[in-house]
Amino acid sequence: MTALHELGALQLREGFLARELSPVEVLEACASRIEATASFNTFVTLALEEARTGAREAERAYAAGDTQGRPLLGIPVAVKDLFDTAGLRTTYGSAMFAKHVPKADATAVALLRAAGALIVGKTSLFEFAWGIGSQNEANGACLNPWDRERSAGGSSGGSAAALALQQVPLALGTDTAGSIRIPAAFCGVMGLKPTLGRLSTDGVFPLARSLDHVGPMARRPEDLAIAMSVLDGGHWRQCERPPLRVAVWHGPPDSDLDEGARAALEAASAALARQGGRVERLSGLEIDDALAPFTTIQLVEALEAHQGQGLYPRREAEYTPAIAKRLERARAVRLGDYLSAGTARRTIANSFGRLFREWDILLSPIAPVPPPKLGEEAAVRSGRAHGLRDAVLGYTVPQSIAGLPACAVRTAMGSDGLPRGVQLAGPRGADRRVLAAAAMVWGDDPELQSRWPEPVA
Repeated sequence: MTALHELGALQLREGFLARELSPVEVLEACASRIEATASFNTFVTLALEEARTGAREAERAYAAGDTQGRPLLGIPVAVKDLFDTAGLRTTYGSAMFAKHVPKADATAVALLRAAGALIVGKTSLFEFAWGIGSQNEANGACLNPWDRERSAGGSSGGSAAALALQQVPLALGTDTAGSIRIPAAFCGVMGLKPTLGRLSTDGVFPLARSLDHVGPMARRPEDLAIAMSVLDGGHWRQCERPPLRVAVWHGPPDSDLDEGARAALEAASAALARQGGRVERLSGLEIDDALAPFTTIQLVEALEAHQGQGLYPRREAEYTPAIAKRLERARAVRLGDYLSAGTARRTIANSFGRLFREWDILLSPIAPVPPPKLGEEAAVRSGRAHGLRDAVLGYTVPQSIAGLPACAVRTAMGSDGLPRGVQLAGPRGADRRVLAAAAMVWGDDPELQSRWPEPVA
């Protein structure tokens, strides 16, 4: 029998409507799971008492049939600690905000609450979301549910790990360079980076304003759809079945996929081909050199954000050395460099535009390597790339810099027992197509998608 904490958001919703499940009992099951797996450090701050009050109110609403317009009524949700939450501590992953309690919700959080979601807590992240690992000097490292010695990925690592540990069925993350997709791949869950600007970033601490995305994370594609129906509006459960012209990109020319990454890409390609897709490998795409312009843009915009908040350089001593060093580096970027990076960005976007005139979906890896052991990120090697950042961002940055929708989905388990995933991207505005394609890949291997870690507390 499936335990309550194992159920997805849509499964819970249907059980509540049929009066077969109780929001109070589900919330308590999730709370027990959070307590039993607390050593993985997925949450920075919990809000279980407030969630319990909401669960009791949801139970009364279902009993009275008063559920219209609230598709997430009684559903436990975790929120990345980069989003403002009214009355609930929000640290942005930084010690300088350890006692910060916002007065208002971020727009995405307000939409979740209005839909009846129960916010159970704020999840761990890299400081100010400026990193793809899951370490955090202020709050401790978030551990990978499949191997507690390894990184959960970042910067939305807490949200991804909470899902893989089955602490919640739905979570909220952000993605600037891969911060939804990377931890989703490392933890074996799903995550959708919508088209740039589709979801509001109001109330989210900015990393790089022209690159930041808000997106949902879940274990099941229909849960991403129900979350998007709340965050974006529309009937996301009726996702289109995409025309299956699938281009497969193995990554930059010097990329070196390991056994697990190759297996994940091959499994996704085979799944789409079995469902009638035309699946072909492409090479020599004009998207291989996205990392350099991305880095320039991110540095300049991050500096502007921290200066605009009155934090840098006034409170420079309160940053960790890694973030302080990046902000100092940003001060050396010249205006001409920033403008040139913008030109390169448009060139990359135009290249994607030409690609999607012939192809419906771009299938590619998320990471060429498995999640590294904590503290060993700098030792990662892949082709000519040295360090986790350079090894991974070449795969995730092109879609970000062009503002494309992209969805992460698990498609294999490596011989090391760690999950491996791929991403499916489409042209701007084709979010439903991307999610539908990811759902097709997800549904091709039910046995794989039913496997979750048995963590040792």
